[in-house]
Amino acid sequence: MTARRQLTFVSRDALQKVRDGLKTLAKNRNPNAAIPQKVSRPRAIRALRREISAVFKKDYEVDDLLAIFSQEGIEIDADSFREYWRQARKKKSASNE
Repeated sequence: MTARRQLTFVSRDALQKVRDGLKTLAKNRNPNAAIPQKVSRPRAIRALRREISAVFKKDYEVDDLLAIFSQEGIEIDADSFREYWRQARKKKSASNE
């Protein structure tokens, strides 16, 4: 014979406090929580697609972008960047179809 589970009740007050705590937690959510600690260089380019596009619209060159990446220790040569950027744009256009 199996043992019966004893039903445990939660007070309305405790439930409300938990609800308030969860609302507070949701408001204060870490915006970087969904970003992994490390990503590949192609994934980094995809993650920064909007920002990179905005920089290109202001007539900056690839070398200008790569200087910013290099300042943060992300070394990407121009040819690799162009390939990653081509892939990122291709994935974006495929997702819009």
